[in-house]
Amino acid sequence: MNPEGRRYLVVLTGERERPHFHLFLKRQNPEIIVTFCESLEQLEAAVLRRNGAVRILAFLTDLIVPGWLLGKLAKTPYNIHPGPPGYPGSHPESFALWNG
Repeated sequence: MNPEGRRYLVVLTGERERPHFHLFLKRQNPEIIVTFCESLEQLEAAVLRRNGAVRILAFLTDLIVPGWLLGKLAKTPYNIHPGPPGYPGSHPESFALWNG
C-alpha cells in the first residue's frame, strides 16, 4: 500500500482479456485502482506517476519491461503465462504443437 492508502495495479494484457481482468480485480478489492497499458510509454508513465508504488501484472503480453523500470517498483511484479512448465514463455501452444 502507498502513503495514500490506495493499492495500484498496472495490468499488461490484451484488449480481449481487459474487461474480464477488470471485473475480477474489482470483485476482489473494490478500492483497487487498475491501469491497463499496451505500450512501454504507457507503462513508464503509470509507474513513474506513482513513484513506483504499483504492482505490475503481465498476462498474455509480449511487452518486455526493462530492468531499469523493474528497479523502480516498490512491489514484486508478476508475469503470468498459461503454458505448462515444459513450455514456458509466450506462445506455448505453438511449441507444444511443433513438438507433437
